[in-house]
Amino acid sequence: MRERVLSVVKTALTKPGTGQLRDHIPPGQLRAWSDPMCSSHLAFLPAVGVAAMRSAPLPELAALQAATFCLSLVYHREYERPGALAKAEGVSAKLLFACAAAA
Repeated sequence: MRERVLSVVKTALTKPGTGQLRDHIPPGQLRAWSDPMCSSHLAFLPAVGVAAMRSAPLPELAALQAATFCLSLVYHREYERPGALAKAEGVSAKLLFACAAAA
């Protein structure tokens, strides 16, 4: 069991997202902004503001958070399709996670 958990964690931290194929969703179809998969991203905006506006600002963190927010929102709005966006979103999310874990 321990090996399986370690394997999952290693994969999650080292391989960027690849997206998902969903044959039942027509190409170009988007989720509504009100879909929880999209609207839940609003919870991440205060963190961008805090990083940017604190007394000792962290502009790199704010930029990484903002980039991850935008990439993730578009990725999920487009139903997590495979491609360059899936990889970019996966890399940025894992980089943000690594920065948080290192702090």
